[in-house]
Amino acid sequence: MTEEEYAKHKRYAGGAKPSMNRRRVGHDYRERRLYMITMTVEGRRPLFGRLVGETAGAPEAAEARVELTPLGQRVQEEWFAVTAHHPEVTAVSLQLMPDHLHGILFVEKAMQEHLGTIIRGFKTSTNKAYRQLVLGQEAEAAAPPPHSQQAAPAASLSAPAASPSAPVPSVGCAAAVPQRKRDRSHESREHGLLWSPGYNDHILSNQGELDRWRHYLADNPRRLFLRRQFPDLFRVSFGLRIGPFCCSAVGNRFLLGYPQRKQVQCSTHFYEEDIQKAVAGYMAAARGGAVLVSPAISEGEKRTMRTAFDARLPLILITADGLGSYSKPGGAFFDACAEGRLLILSPFEHTNRKVKLTRQMCMQMNELARIIAEAAAPPPHSQQAAPAASPSAPAASPSAPAASPSAPAASPSAPSASVGCAAAVPQPE
Repeated sequence: MTEEEYAKHKRYAGGAKPSMNRRRVGHDYRERRLYMITMTVEGRRPLFGRLVGETAGAPEAAEARVELTPLGQRVQEEWFAVTAHHPEVTAVSLQLMPDHLHGILFVEKAMQEHLGTIIRGFKTSTNKAYRQLVLGQEAEAAAPPPHSQQAAPAASLSAPAASPSAPVPSVGCAAAVPQRKRDRSHESREHGLLWSPGYNDHILSNQGELDRWRHYLADNPRRLFLRRQFPDLFRVSFGLRIGPFCCSAVGNRFLLGYPQRKQVQCSTHFYEEDIQKAVAGYMAAARGGAVLVSPAISEGEKRTMRTAFDARLPLILITADGLGSYSKPGGAFFDACAEGRLLILSPFEHTNRKVKLTRQMCMQMNELARIIAEAAAPPPHSQQAAPAASPSAPAASPSAPAASPSAPAASPSAPSASVGCAAAVPQPE
């Protein structure tokens, strides 16, 4: 859809709804670009393989892989066969998970067809494999044994009789008998199709972004394995009451009950000497047992939180990016959550659009940090149950620090309770 078409129809569209299948407005999906594609199995059934793995101490040392089923192997073959049907497209990478797919396609030169046409062709060929390998096996298992004397079932008075002359096109036939297009939006897709409707695309801008996403795809089995090993640390919780704020959260909520919590707040007018003094003071408090709390807005706050993160000290990070049911910490934040040394909080609603930070939002996040830092520690044995894990999409913070691979791991079992919070509502997987 062009910018003009979007502006023309926007006033009739109603309120914006979160969607992972929305295309970028004004982008020409025929031009030379790199695309990261995500598609999910209808009903999130684990049809592509089985996750196997083992832990070896720290989360980053865990190893995991997906053992593919025959259907998974066929899907993999069809993905890399895209070039045979579309020479202008190269299948760069693929990661099959039990119930979804991540892949990168490179459109090397401008195409006549839309990217969606290529994805549709891939879905058609893999649906054919699904009918052969999965539905065919289910039909054979449900069929009666040969020569069995079973009585024919009685006809249903309410069900319409099938027409004996209705044409049944074979799979992969070149020309099926034309049919009137029917509205199937209300029909169940549970047994007929492999894929959920639509797909998600992310347009990659440069080599660095390509390298990061290729690493993310290769690391996906390990991440899923850790989410299953430590489910309470990865499920997004909602309705977490902290003072006047209603927050969503992911990570170790028990950090809210540490005996010492210290707000990190630095003026945007700090000079370099002021920032260095602030970082040294906050780091001394963190090494003394305080959990640092901040939205990391100013340069001094960002540097302090990044330094503490690199030292693998426990942190509570407040973000303007609201958390959704399928959000999950990205990059180095993932391992920090698995180790129990990070909690990400947001007092704002989730949206798929990029959040523009305002002065009022900064003031709200700083006030939330102050309340967390100054709240009285809860009495012993008042611990709440931690939330469980969610198979989500990465929730990145604009001030994300990088983890240090050489520092010792923190303990994920730090005792604490939620401070001044009502019980958070965990979301189903």
